[in-house]
Amino acid sequence: MPQVFFSHSWKDKQIVHHVKHALEQSLVKVWIDDSEIGGGEKLTQAVVSAIHKSKYFFMFLSNHYLASKWCIEEFDIACTGLRENQLTLMPILLEEESALNWELVREDQRAVMQALLKRIVYVKVDKYNPEASIANILGAFWKNELVRFEPIRQLVVGGTKVQLIQFQTQGDLPSDFLQTWDFNIETFVAHTENDPAPIQFGLPVAFAGKAPNWIIAFLAIPLKNLRTVFVYNNQSQDYICVFSLKSDNRLGQVLKAK
Repeated sequence: MPQVFFSHSWKDKQIVHHVKHALEQSLVKVWIDDSEIGGGEKLTQAVVSAIHKSKYFFMFLSNHYLASKWCIEEFDIACTGLRENQLTLMPILLEEESALNWELVREDQRAVMQALLKRIVYVKVDKYNPEASIANILGAFWKNELVRFEPIRQLVVGGTKVQLIQFQTQGDLPSDFLQTWDFNIETFVAHTENDPAPIQFGLPVAFAGKAPNWIIAFLAIPLKNLRTVFVYNNQSQDYICVFSLKSDNRLGQVLKAK
């Protein structure tokens, strides 16, 4: 999945980290820097490089953001990618647009940002209903992707606890889709019990989704020696084990879904 760069003020980190968790649980790669940068410091090369490597630029817009020289520098760098059509900007308003103090930024930067807000659809965060706001952010993101993942969740099927990776495709995928799809499921695999990666350690994985067989194979094969893997059979409505760790000895096992 293409990388998402989070441009935010560390003073807004609470809601930002909730959005980050939701995206990562949906197998979206997020780049975020939690450093509390001082006013006189410059952007690190790692931050600049991350913006250039990202497909999406999430701008968490608030007065804290407008007051941050660092955030504005990130936005300036992102504008280059916008002009070259290499980056998609997604403004996320953390407060009412009328409450934003545009006097905090230079006039030329202010004009660019205000023009973008008029042209680009933005998502507004409701502080009284953060869950709905996060769902709206995810919905806006997935409109641009041909394969959409639901947040990973655990469920018990036929007496076996699995972590379900559910996905759907938007229309028919081109046969050469995998040549350009920037997605590596191994990025999201935990390798120890303490690893915070979304595909947890020690639990079987179950895939479910209406998609071509080659998409399911592309997702499942990399996990062959990492997890016991079940695939949902839409016709029989069962989960069938296609890969099994030796310690599990489940190959071919059928889990009856209710």
